[in-house]
Amino acid sequence: MRSLSLFVLSAALILIMTLNGCKEKPEPLRIGDTAPSGTLTDINGSLVIIPDAYQGKLSVFLFWEKDCPYCKKEMSALENLYQKMREKGLTIVAVNVGNSKADVEAIAREKGISFPVLLDTNKKLSKKYGVVALPVMIFINRDGQISRKILGGMESVLLKEQIDIALSD
Repeated sequence: MRSLSLFVLSAALILIMTLNGCKEKPEPLRIGDTAPSGTLTDINGSLVIIPDAYQGKLSVFLFWEKDCPYCKKEMSALENLYQKMREKGLTIVAVNVGNSKADVEAIAREKGISFPVLLDTNKKLSKKYGVVALPVMIFINRDGQISRKILGGMESVLLKEQIDIALSD
């Protein structure tokens, strides 16, 4: 009887492991892919449908979190660029990954951020966009397609060059 129980337990374990290995893993985002959709809340409590809310504009999504010093540096650089380039059709959106609304509001206030700041508290949108490390910037063109993906921090001059190129596409 003991060997039968051990056999059934082993068979169940093998079946579970096999089924887990068969789960479809999402394809990574590629340049030219349609931007994944999702709904997030901004720090003012309004629902925002991504990417529909920014259709027709070049949108730069910065995925960030509060304990990332590079993320905060990027936010300041992006705010400066936003002030200079929003009239050219640039939209910048900061998507916080997993922090509390209070923490995110405090950082946005401290940095003087005027562009939209969204909360991805359950990290669902971040997963759809393939975010595994922070910061990540994802550029979405006017047609709603991924046009660039930048992993890690970037100097302001290089960031401006990337935005200029993307705006001219």
